[in-house]
Amino acid sequence: VVIMATIKLIKAFLKKQKVYAISIFILTLIISASFISICSVLIDGSQHFDTINENSNSPDFINWVTPQDYDEDKINTIESNEYVDSVEKTQSISFYSDKVTVSIFINGEKTGHSIPFRLYEPNKHSYVLETKDSSYTPSQGKVFLPYIYKELYDCEVGDYITIESRDVELNYEVEEFYEHPFSSSSMLGFKEILVNEDDFEDMKELDDDVVILNTSLYTYLKDDTGEDTTTI
Repeated sequence: VVIMATIKLIKAFLKKQKVYAISIFILTLIISASFISICSVLIDGSQHFDTINENSNSPDFINWVTPQDYDEDKINTIESNEYVDSVEKTQSISFYSDKVTVSIFINGEKTGHSIPFRLYEPNKHSYVLETKDSSYTPSQGKVFLPYIYKELYDCEVGDYITIESRDVELNYEVEEFYEHPFSSSSMLGFKEILVNEDDFEDMKELDDDVVILNTSLYTYLKDDTGEDTTTI
């Protein structure tokens, strides 16, 4: 009787251990699959960022300079720095004024800040577009928005951006969305709306009470060997 009872206990113990072993095996598979998925997402995300960054010829630093702060001597000082390879100056337009009210609406929703408009020059800085080749430029009266705006403003191609001020009302149709290495997050990086050359020049002709012509300084550093790292 004692022997039979002992055998039953041993069998029960082995069954319990078998259940534990199977549970541990399944748990290990789940953890391994999760780890592989996370690594895959991180690797794909890193490769995607590298592709966007390379295509856009992103600088090492970007400084946004307002007209009152623009100083050619300071820019020359930056350019002459031993670690700087080159400084590219590009213009952007902000609809902002301390004299009159300027409002920007995206898909009917008012934005809480001024968004710069910049001429899209794919020969200098090309971005990954959602449906078109990166060399495609905005059509007359149309704009490219940062991809994150699809989520922030629930907008799609065909929606409109409206700029309203004293005697000015401008409407631009959303034609495309683009990815930018510095503006893919809703919390990080400045966002810009891309336009074609004719629309950009028309904006520059608007009243100074409504628009501000800013200068962005794209600074490229030399690499460790002192060689040129830009592709412009």
